[in-house]
Amino acid sequence: MKTAIKLILLVFSYHLSYSQFIGGEAKYGIRKTEAVFNQMNNSSQNELLKTVENEIDKNLPYFSFTLKYTSKEAIFEIDKILMDREERGKRLAFITAQGYNRFYYNIVIDSTIMQTEVYGAKFRVLTKISDMDWKISNERKQIDEFLCYKATASYVTVNDVGTFNKKVVAWFAPQIPAPFGPAGFAGLPGLIVELQDDKLLYFLQKINSTIKDIKIEKFKKGKIVTKEQLDNFAFENANFRN
Repeated sequence: MKTAIKLILLVFSYHLSYSQFIGGEAKYGIRKTEAVFNQMNNSSQNELLKTVENEIDKNLPYFSFTLKYTSKEAIFEIDKILMDREERGKRLAFITAQGYNRFYYNIVIDSTIMQTEVYGAKFRVLTKISDMDWKISNERKQIDEFLCYKATASYVTVNDVGTFNKKVVAWFAPQIPAPFGPAGFAGLPGLIVELQDDKLLYFLQKINSTIKDIKIEKFKKGKIVTKEQLDNFAFENANFRN
């Protein structure tokens, strides 16, 4: 099976380099796979958290994401929907779905840019696609019409609670020659059809892989910072507001 995986990588590399790659647009849905909030010792607080969880579950299906891609670059962002100020459930779901984050990928320069907003300030976080150390396994499964292979990776995230090691599981389809996926994850030999990241699951809803003249625009707004600088900013402001 390892030989088969290597063959897939070689075929993909050749196909991506020499085929008449047009471009495409993929639509993703999102759902929770486990509770967003940890249980408290106080029963009344738990009841409140349960209510919030139910509101998030109810409203997440309203949200979808679009990945536009060419052979070299892509952009991933949440689709806009109308939200009233009184729609607390939708706003909670928007935050849970990380709707403030937009991602730009460029495989030529090995770069991912996350544009985000933290406490009213806009930032651009630059990382390398190759920093994600994917482990491709022998496991595979059929997702709709696509034969997908499993890949796993881990990364570190920091918030006002502490530092955590997270694991991400991706199922990618080599038959779709686009090394991109949801939520800043890329670099696999095929489009990520399904992505399990922490407590969220992104899943492909539909795709059009024969679109001409797709324009991908690099983000221009937001202060350029490292991930560590953004984490420090969020941590300091969270403490300031408490």
